[in-house]
Amino acid sequence: MDSSARFPLRGFLRRSRPAWVRWAAVLALVMLLALPGLFLVAPAARADLCSNALPNGGFENPDGWAVQSAGSYAVISDFWARSGQYSAYLAGVDNASDRLTATVSLPQVDSITLSFWWLMQTEESGTGSDGLTVQVADANGNPLQVLATVSDASVSGVWQQASADLTAYAGQTVQIQFLAQTDDTLSTDFYVDDVEASACTATDETFWLFLPITRR
Repeated sequence: MDSSARFPLRGFLRRSRPAWVRWAAVLALVMLLALPGLFLVAPAARADLCSNALPNGGFENPDGWAVQSAGSYAVISDFWARSGQYSAYLAGVDNASDRLTATVSLPQVDSITLSFWWLMQTEESGTGSDGLTVQVADANGNPLQVLATVSDASVSGVWQQASADLTAYAGQTVQIQFLAQTDDTLSTDFYVDDVEASACTATDETFWLFLPITRR
C-alpha cells in the first residue's frame, strides 16, 4: 500500500513544490498543535433569531386592524406615510375619539419588543390637552399596561420611533391599542406607521474565533 494513502500529510509534502511551501505548512501545524498558548480562543457574538409577530404593521391594507372612530373619516389613510403608501391617521379634528386595535398571538420566546413610528402636528400651544396613548390589553380588550404616550406637547412634524418591552406577555393573545383623543378646540393630528412586534429566540450555537496573540 502506498504510504501516502495512509498518511495524507506526508503525501501532500512529497508532491508539493516548492520546498518552502511544505515547511511553511509544517510550521503552521506545529504552532496550532504544539503551541496553543500563542492563540486566544474567543466566542464570537451570537445573533438571536427574530420574527415579526404583528403582520401588516405598515397599514398597506386594513387586514388585522380593527378601527373605532367618532368621526366619518378613514383612519388608515395615504395622507402621510413614513414608508409605503399608507399609515394610520388618528384624530385630526376636534372632539376626536379614535381607537386602532391589532389582536396578536405572541409566541413563547425569550424576548418581544414592540416598536412603532409616530408623527404629531398640532394647532395647540403645547398644553397636552390632545393625546395618543399606546397600550396593551388582554384578548377581551381589558387594559393591561400603558406602553407609550404622545401629546400636543411632544416633538412636532418629525417621525419619531418608540419601543416597549412585551416579553411579559409571551405566549399570550393580546391587543395592541392606539387611542387618540382631542378636546373641542384646536385639532391635533397623530400618525402611526411601521408597527412591529419583534419576537426573538436566543440561539444555542456558539461560534469560536482563533485569534493570534501579539506581544509588544
